[in-house]
Amino acid sequence: MENILSRGEISFKRFSIPYCNFGNGGKVIIAINGAQQSCVSWFQVAKYFSSKGGYNFVCFDFPGQGRAKVNYGHPETSVEDQLEIINAVADKFSPGKPFYMISASWGTVVAAMYAGSFPKRVTKKILLSFALKPNQLLMDTVFRGRQLALTGSILDLANLFIDVFGSKLSEPVQNSIRNQFLSLPNEHFKQLYKQSIFIENYKNLCLEEHLKNTTAKTLIVNGGSDPIVNYDNAVYAVSIMSESKFISIPDAGHFLHYENPEIISLYYDYFNDRLMDNKFYIQSEEIFTEQFAA
Repeated sequence: MENILSRGEISFKRFSIPYCNFGNGGKVIIAINGAQQSCVSWFQVAKYFSSKGGYNFVCFDFPGQGRAKVNYGHPETSVEDQLEIINAVADKFSPGKPFYMISASWGTVVAAMYAGSFPKRVTKKILLSFALKPNQLLMDTVFRGRQLALTGSILDLANLFIDVFGSKLSEPVQNSIRNQFLSLPNEHFKQLYKQSIFIENYKNLCLEEHLKNTTAKTLIVNGGSDPIVNYDNAVYAVSIMSESKFISIPDAGHFLHYENPEIISLYYDYFNDRLMDNKFYIQSEEIFTEQFAA
């Protein structure tokens, strides 16, 4: 089936939010980007879903990412702003009806907060590379990254990002990330600095309470080689949510389907209630069984 793509922009309060919409099916999926990622990061996943039919896959940029704009007022956006922007996107593509969510990295924190704040709006969600609490490596990286940003050492900042998060990515993708950092406009660096404050205040976001409040079925997918997520942390997160599962993919790092596009089949099977037939789920269950037996 042919991929159907439409583009547009939502004017909401002081923001201009660009979006890309793949497919024209009845099931709406709204994707939430990681920090400093644009909606382009979802195109590979969106094309997979729209080619299968039945889905309307929506990705967009928060201010400080991609082509989004702050039209007036202070340049940074808060987490509360981001939650309101998700509502504006949902009102356009799924007015009065619940929808699905998929999110990655820092986007999983925003998605978890949204689903806990508006439990009737989200019926299923996937959290990719999710950490309930930041580990020491992430905190150290945030501190080092902030210092590099303040001194204007942009290439060093890009290399730090790649070393910590993207060591399993191919060389062309790593070079693309370097070029992206080198071309970031000043307002994006201001938002990146603000993002570091968000991460430092992770513990003050009451994320655990949001997870307990959510009624959406949830799948957490983490890479077994991701240095900033913790296996026990994810297992605990699943234990406090209703109807939730956790899958660890042994050879994957932080960027999951960027490293192995076959992982996208896992997302598709989950949203289509075929999770238990997916090879990544079966592999994860076998590993969990072995660990439990040991």
